[in-house]
Amino acid sequence: FFLIALLIAGVLGFIGYRNMNPADSKEDLPDKVGDMKLDTRYPPKGDVWGAETNFVGLFKDEAKTQSVLYMMTVYKDETTAKDVLRSELAKSCQTGETPMYFTFQKDGKEMSEGATCAVPLYVQKGNRLAAIGGSGADVDTFIEFAENLPFNQGARMSKKGE
Repeated sequence: FFLIALLIAGVLGFIGYRNMNPADSKEDLPDKVGDMKLDTRYPPKGDVWGAETNFVGLFKDEAKTQSVLYMMTVYKDETTAKDVLRSELAKSCQTGETPMYFTFQKDGKEMSEGATCAVPLYVQKGNRLAAIGGSGADVDTFIEFAENLPFNQGARMSKKGE
């Protein structure tokens, strides 16, 4: 009985450790997005159950005058990503602003969608939710960054309903 319990605890411990320390992903944290290059790559972090994995990086332009903080979270499913988007949007719109909802389209097809009240700019596709913000950059830089994410490559952002 003791050996079986020890084996089960070892397997569960290994799975929990692996979920909390996931492998890096160039898809979720690319080395380059548009004209911005990854300056600082933080180690990915996950939860013990494997339901959420976070990728964080700081991107800078060539002159290092503009920076974009990029936080990508991969959730267990699309419903969770959409729920977190609504929750985060509610937090950032606390002073009564009306959120702006937008879509990223390429060749008439929606690639992803998002919303913002100010900063950060949230972009959601499937089970992925990216928060894009930073300092020393303007709104156009954040939009261009979002349009050049791997899953949006070549898409254009437009306000929903336009």
